[in-house]
Amino acid sequence: MTDTAPWWVPIAAAWGVFTTGVLAFIAALIKLRTDRRQWKKEIDTRVEQWQADLDTRVRQWQSDALARDRQWQMDSLVRGMGYLTGGTQNRSVGIGLITSLITTGNLPDGVRPTIDSVLWNQLVYVTQHGQIHKAHERDNAQRLLTLVEQSSYKEQSGFR
Repeated sequence: MTDTAPWWVPIAAAWGVFTTGVLAFIAALIKLRTDRRQWKKEIDTRVEQWQADLDTRVRQWQSDALARDRQWQMDSLVRGMGYLTGGTQNRSVGIGLITSLITTGNLPDGVRPTIDSVLWNQLVYVTQHGQIHKAHERDNAQRLLTLVEQSSYKEQSGFR
């Protein structure tokens, strides 16, 4: 005698396999979605870190560029001031350098009154001790006078 299973056993077995497969598929989708959310959080976190690093580097670059600009301004000013004492031709070069720093707005803040005092002293020197009878020294004197007259710091620099 052979044992035969009732007619519904193969259907139940098939249903069990099908249901297990569907549930496994649903579980895989849920895990995939959960993993996707986790991946997205990790990616978002990394992007935020990269953005913060980039912002920090840009701010540092801007700060360094500003420091380089200020250093260039001061170096140019010192060079220009140094030329004022070297005779007529050097004085002309110094006046030109200082004029260009003033007219381009590259003169560091707060130094204009001091520069005006130096320019005023140079003007006095050129007119009293220089060779004012020579055309190029008169030109230097006129350029110095123009710079001092244009200053908004006349009172602070002693020029009235």
